[in-house]
Amino acid sequence: MRIGYITAATCFWDGQTLSLQSGAGRVIEELLRRHPHTIICASTLGEKKSVYDCHIPLRDGQFIALPTMPSIASGMKQGAACRRVIRQLEDRSDVLLIQLPFSAPTGLFAQRTPRVYHVCADIRGVVGASQYYSGVRGLAAKTAAEVIDGVQKILFHRPETRLMTNGAEMFEHYGAPLGRPVLSSILRKSEVASFPRKDFHDGRDGFKILFVGFLRPEKGLDTLVESYRALLGSAADRLPELHIVGAVDAVEGGAAEDLQRSLDELKDKGRVVFHGMKRFGPELFKMFANADVLVVPSRSEGTPRVLVEARAFGCPVIGTRVGGIPTSIEHGVDGLLVDVDAPEQLAESIRRLVEDKKLYRQLQTEGLKRAQHRTLEHYVDEMLTECTLALQMR
Repeated sequence: MRIGYITAATCFWDGQTLSLQSGAGRVIEELLRRHPHTIICASTLGEKKSVYDCHIPLRDGQFIALPTMPSIASGMKQGAACRRVIRQLEDRSDVLLIQLPFSAPTGLFAQRTPRVYHVCADIRGVVGASQYYSGVRGLAAKTAAEVIDGVQKILFHRPETRLMTNGAEMFEHYGAPLGRPVLSSILRKSEVASFPRKDFHDGRDGFKILFVGFLRPEKGLDTLVESYRALLGSAADRLPELHIVGAVDAVEGGAAEDLQRSLDELKDKGRVVFHGMKRFGPELFKMFANADVLVVPSRSEGTPRVLVEARAFGCPVIGTRVGGIPTSIEHGVDGLLVDVDAPEQLAESIRRLVEDKKLYRQLQTEGLKRAQHRTLEHYVDEMLTECTLALQMR
């Protein structure tokens, strides 16, 4: 089976080595391990970014560059150019595995080979939850998101096509006849439980709350800040700690100023620790192993990888009832779910984990079981199974 893989991630290509972030890079590495002749296709940038921490050597002809598309606006103009590149990929492949959202959706028309589409994020949800878009700009962004969503629906119902979505909610939204919802993961089997832990219930001082993610409005860090403020007001003795992994300057405009102001106020009342950006790997794994709960308070999501990663190191998780998060968490079994924009509800869930040792241990045990069955290897297994099924439809 000759696979052509189109990743939604941008990359840098120097003619021999493909450089990109580990989120996409680890999937490509595993695909190449299983199918060494897989051809990779991606949008290239003219510079190697510092966040590109995965470097993959490729043979001559194993990479096909798409036009540079740093944004959806730029991608919408590149439909014809992308279609020409994709035809080259189809000529050399038996099946295409295509990661979405794709910045130039019209470039995916004129299908010649069986396809598996993998939707990693709900573009409508991201735009709707973001505070970046307001007024005319907001209307334009939401209109573009609806257009892309509509184009995707058309593509998913074409013959010789199968669909994978991060979470059941998106799969149900698109109503595709063939395919499956999945949980994204880039954690290898060998990395699960690879660091020892000692948590609050083992006698370590301070209950550590961890947030890992881009500091964007749709990630809901402001909700977590309000919850933390409520926890400080009710703490009888040992104050909880809030640990933030991400970059404050990743937030733009007024949202950044409001968030920074709130965090600065909290520093005077509790312990807030900024760790900056952390590359995927041992340093981040240690943070999961040293935390007492990971909170994902998002307003829009696919299936956040951090939910798998935290549980793989014995850290219970709390997430919002949005997107694919309920596909990743079974409430009260291997994690807890709360409503979106409900800081008091989130604070109460954190209190439960502080006070209820039995519940805490159950979430640890069941969470680890979930993580052991949702590794990178399992994730790529599902991709390859869908590719095989798509090829059998020809």
